[in-house]
Amino acid sequence: MADFPYVLIPNKIGPLFDQLRKVNKPTKVSQTWLQGNGFTSKNARALIGLLKALEYIDGSGAPTPAYNELKASDDQRRASIGRQMTVAYKEVFDQFPVDHISGALAREELSNFVRPKVSAGAPTVKNIVSTFFALKALAKFDGQPVAAVASQPVTRATSAPAAASTRNAGGDAVNVTINLSLEIPPTGDADVYDKLFAAMAKHLGGMLRRES
Repeated sequence: MADFPYVLIPNKIGPLFDQLRKVNKPTKVSQTWLQGNGFTSKNARALIGLLKALEYIDGSGAPTPAYNELKASDDQRRASIGRQMTVAYKEVFDQFPVDHISGALAREELSNFVRPKVSAGAPTVKNIVSTFFALKALAKFDGQPVAAVASQPVTRATSAPAAASTRNAGGDAVNVTINLSLEIPPTGDADVYDKLFAAMAKHLGGMLRRES
């Protein structure tokens, strides 16, 4: 069976990496170190295992050379996390292309891949997926920033109200406010959004006059 690293508190992964960046490099990342840096939950100890799986610390908890990248520039840190994820989740990256992982990979899709590969039940699968996506939010792959994946089937983008001016039968000007709503499939490709809004501007621009 596959071994996918996970934690029970994925919401603490971001704060952990922020703390690693802010403080001096420790001699050892231990439970005592975690507690001293505000990670006092009994579930926090799994964060150590996650750092080991990502190879930022070795088996004893001592920082590896890769650890230094967490204290570099933001782009370098994100690139490092993306690269180390390919180590910790090798089977996922063997299964899915990087551009799909960094873009439109859905939680359900990853769950379906992980489920038959682990002996534990649904809660563990959920934690694996949540841990992966928490890391993904901090990472970038092949120089491309990771895009957020919508948790709903569609993403709804609503424009600001636009004012249109027309005239009634008596020739008097009448102002009409129009609210536009656009449903967009979840995607990590920013060009999709640009093209959709450009099309709206093209087809509606001549009909609407924005009030200053």
